[in-house]
Amino acid sequence: MVLRIWRVADGGACAWFRTGSFAEGVSFVQAINESDEVDTRPPDVDLRAHGVAVRVFTTSPSPDGLSVGDVVMARRISLVARALGLKTDPAAVHNVVINTGRSISRPCFRSGARSLATPTVTMVRSTC
Repeated sequence: MVLRIWRVADGGACAWFRTGSFAEGVSFVQAINESDEVDTRPPDVDLRAHGVAVRVFTTSPSPDGLSVGDVVMARRISLVARALGLKTDPAAVHNVVINTGRSISRPCFRSGARSLATPTVTMVRSTC
């Protein structure tokens, strides 16, 4: 199943795709960009020298989180990765919640949306 490589983190689905080079990562991101849904449901992409982290999530309508469209997009991205022969590393995706131990009095800005939730950081262990 292509969705087994995705992990739920920070209100979205995240996956790490290993690439052999930066150029291979660029090709992968370009292939993702050719998806029909990318204009209405663009994923977050973190391009690194030896891999690409991808996150899909919905910000509206509230609340933030995963939608059926996100699952469809994750499946399409997985199929693109498979077609390019990319390997995945589900264990590389980590979700770390930073709790300051007090109420947040200032807004925390996440993905361009205003949120008063506990700040979170999604980390991908680099294999570089």
